[in-house]
Amino acid sequence: MSILIRTVLAAGLALAAFTSLARADDPPKDDGAPKSECIGTESDFKTEGKRIFYEVALENKCEKKLRCQVFINIMNSRGSVNGHRTLVLAAKAEGEAAKRSYRLATREASGMIQVSRECKFAD
Repeated sequence: MSILIRTVLAAGLALAAFTSLARADDPPKDDGAPKSECIGTESDFKTEGKRIFYEVALENKCEKKLRCQVFINIMNSRGSVNGHRTLVLAAKAEGEAAKRSYRLATREASGMIQVSRECKFAD
């Protein structure tokens, strides 16, 4: 019985090693997504009077128009809030049009914040 188990394990390891070598030889795929150098990001809590926001500001540093989806989740002692928005960033040469931001209202300027974005070149 133990010989059978050893044989199956050895075959599994050999197959795993073979597939990892095959993947290493594959050329990297270009999915059309912009490189991280194309997008500048700044984020922080902002206040206006008594209102508190978490703001994510994006800046396009490339010569192609971008469409970015921004997702924010904030958890703090007063509850949880989340939201998302699609931002269209003009090409770098268009100045201020290459900068956009998304503000999410929250109850306090602290907590555990999770931010993600998905950007693609726009047509």
